Amino acid sequence: MKNILLVSDCEKEKINQNKILFHHGYINVFQASNELQAIELYHEMTPGLVIVRLYVPELQPSKHGFDGLSIVRKLKKIDVNAYIVMTIQYGSHPSIIEAIQCGAKDFIPLPLYEYVFIEVVRKALGRFVG
Repeated sequence: MKNILLVSDCEKEKINQNKILFHHGYINVFQASNELQAIELYHEMTPGLVIVRLYVPELQPSKHGFDGLSIVRKLKKIDVNAYIVMTIQYGSHPSIIEAIQCGAKDFIPLPLYEYVFIEVVRKALGRFVG
């Protein structure tokens, strides 16, 4: 089973995502809270899926300077084939176009609905079946 990397500075969000993934049999799940951790873990595990919280500092200031678009850009420089999905807060839609231009493949709206979340994960990791 391919690895999954969750990237967010929101611990509650990562815990919730991890519980859902574990419940559906995804056990190779790793977590990063910032850009540096995300890059280090990506190098170590080459995940089949990276789920990054979309924070745009100008729209949603983060306490820790977290910027999801910057993380996507850097991961795509490391691996142009990286499969990255963004979680987005309702209302941050102007950033969707920029996220796609940066290399995001799909989106998961927040608040998180389990069936939507797991369907996006299955679609992303389904590329490795067969």
